[in-house]
Amino acid sequence: MHRLPVKARRDQVRPGEEQGQAMVEFIVVFPLMVVLFLLVAVQGWWWWNQASAAVAIHDGTAAAGHHEGSVEVGYEETFRALAAPLGGAAEDYRGTYTIVDLPQMRATAGTIRNEHVVELPYLGEELFTVEASSFQRKEQFYGGPADYFE
Repeated sequence: MHRLPVKARRDQVRPGEEQGQAMVEFIVVFPLMVVLFLLVAVQGWWWWNQASAAVAIHDGTAAAGHHEGSVEVGYEETFRALAAPLGGAAEDYRGTYTIVDLPQMRATAGTIRNEHVVELPYLGEELFTVEASSFQRKEQFYGGPADYFE
């Protein structure tokens, strides 16, 4: 009977000998992947809120300017524009935005700022701030001289 040298037998891999290694790799990598996916999801959530708030305050400020400075119309339009993408989460934004009429500049301006504390697993409480502003000229015809603004 011919025997292989010891070195040759050690280099041979039998089926099932690497199952433990794969499990250790999975146990090490899985929590890191979960945290990575969680961070991506939180960043996406914040970005969606930021973009939605910016569009909403722009639409509300423009609506106030189109209706001769009617701030009430601007508030309604802002909330409607927030509720469309955010659904019930738009209620968190009530009272966080202001729209003002600026008659001396023939314009309207609006700002929105919402600070929200979120409890993140493994990271604790985090403060997320969503902030945007808009300035809109009123759409009024001025038929006077080009170099004169009343």
